[in-house]
Amino acid sequence: MKGGHRILKIFTRALSLVALVWIILHGNLLLWIGTFVVFAIASVALSRLYCGWVCPMSLIMDGISSLRDRMGIKKPSRPLRTRVPWLQALSLVVFFGALVSVQTLHLKLPLLPLLVAIAVTVSLFAHESLFHSSMCPFGMIQSWLSRWALWGNRVDTDRCVGCGKCQTVCPNRCAIVADGKASIELGLCLQCGSCVDVCPVDAIGYHRRKGGQQ
Repeated sequence: MKGGHRILKIFTRALSLVALVWIILHGNLLLWIGTFVVFAIASVALSRLYCGWVCPMSLIMDGISSLRDRMGIKKPSRPLRTRVPWLQALSLVVFFGALVSVQTLHLKLPLLPLLVAIAVTVSLFAHESLFHSSMCPFGMIQSWLSRWALWGNRVDTDRCVGCGKCQTVCPNRCAIVADGKASIELGLCLQCGSCVDVCPVDAIGYHRRKGGQQ
């Protein structure tokens, strides 16, 4: 059923949030890193399923966005560019530098709580796509690995009518309509399914790559 994946997605991300809280309380950062490494490798074939279906940060950010809508607070507009090279480089250097320091110097840096705090701050004062594409180290790595993924959300151009609804709801500016047809950039796509839900002709779905298709 169209949109029926929402409940399952909330459930899987809620479980992940519980796991995140457990890891923070027990200080087992390596377990979280190991889990991400598994999903990062899988993204080469399955795209960014971690971002759309597992990441607890996405659940937190979606919750803040929903609360803001209920309170009538205007949501920040999406930036024209979700990938900001200097911010990506800074985020990666700071995160992995801190990670190495924690493991080698045994410093007690609250990396995961800090990452959660950054996600919440971005949700409150900017568009979440900035976090997904230029601040989250996990998201950036998956973005690079999933550009030519075997499976992912793709557009059936024979069905597409170019209405632009997918482009409007896409949280990360990966759905683009040009020359009357939509296309999805897999590297940016969070596999959240928002475009699938709103497409009036069912032209978008999670499909295997065909031939020279990206």
